[in-house]
Amino acid sequence: MKMSKLKYSKLLIETFIDSKFPLPDSIKKILWDPKYVDHSSFERIPLFSKFRDLNILKLAGDIDYALRDSYYCGRYSNSFDYRYFQTLVDIESENCQEEITESIRELYRSIYALNSVYGNFIRRLMALIFVRLTNFLIDNSFLQMDQFKNPIKYVELDDDHFMAIINEATKKAANSGYKWAKEMFEIVGQFKPVEVNKLEIANKCKIKSFEEIEQNIAKINKVDPIRVVAIKNNFPYAYGYTLFGKQFKSYGDAIKSNYFKEMTGLRKGTNRTGLLDDNSISYVII
Repeated sequence: MKMSKLKYSKLLIETFIDSKFPLPDSIKKILWDPKYVDHSSFERIPLFSKFRDLNILKLAGDIDYALRDSYYCGRYSNSFDYRYFQTLVDIESENCQEEITESIRELYRSIYALNSVYGNFIRRLMALIFVRLTNFLIDNSFLQMDQFKNPIKYVELDDDHFMAIINEATKKAANSGYKWAKEMFEIVGQFKPVEVNKLEIANKCKIKSFEEIEQNIAKINKVDPIRVVAIKNNFPYAYGYTLFGKQFKSYGDAIKSNYFKEMTGLRKGTNRTGLLDDNSISYVII
């Protein structure tokens, strides 16, 4: 849909909040400026300057993600204590600034802990498959994105409903004669499992791009390159890797970055998926 999270958040708040509780222009400026942090909510907390990319919308979205996903995946251990954070923010005294900073970092350590679930390489491969499928469906007009522009419909959209929409669009593509779409419909519509393979690589092997790797795998296996999806966490990938809302070229770059240290207070991230040290590339052929 090519709409930023900030723009969509603005649309949702204008629809669900501003219509019932009109917001003054001064508050709107605070909400809609992603780099504006010296406002009333944060002005008594100078340590927020340590989190340069933080703003009200991002903080609220990250708290929601940490709480909701920790609940659904059963990862309660070391989870973010929202009630404690809320009491700290409500305190006028500056004595709690260090606790607020540590609580924010606890939030991002909690989010990072979810990588042990969502960062699993099989899940990441499947995510890349669905990204490729969705782009294919949109580019070929099988998936109409206009249906998501209504904020009420969007906010009510859950994973099951979205998967049903993807399933129906893939079915249309399959019935149109696209061979790759037929294979995808079996995976999406019937949850057909895919086999994860590994391609051993030399330590000194210079890899230009995953597109080249996938083309070589496709050539060896005599299949269309679109059917090959490869992944390795310390190599750049076309879709990159998103960490705490910031885009990096790879998972390895993300957890070794100063941004990771800033947000979590940790020196560097751990190799949760095991792919950083693995001398091979994982791939699937759809």
